[in-house]
Amino acid sequence: MIRLYRLRRAGELLRAGRTVTETAYLVGFDSLTYFGHCYREHYQMTPTEFGSQLV
Repeated sequence: MIRLYRLRRAGELLRAGRTVTETAYLVGFDSLTYFGHCYREHYQMTPTEFGSQLV
């Protein structure tokens, strides 16, 4: 449940233009690899792919 909240918040931060690294640490992930894994599992795309769709 907490991880889901963090991932939703990460999506908001990425939409606001934050970098993937900054976003991961702001929402409480210590590992960028784990953040990417969880993000891909939930959204079926990497945080970088998500960010590039917004441009």
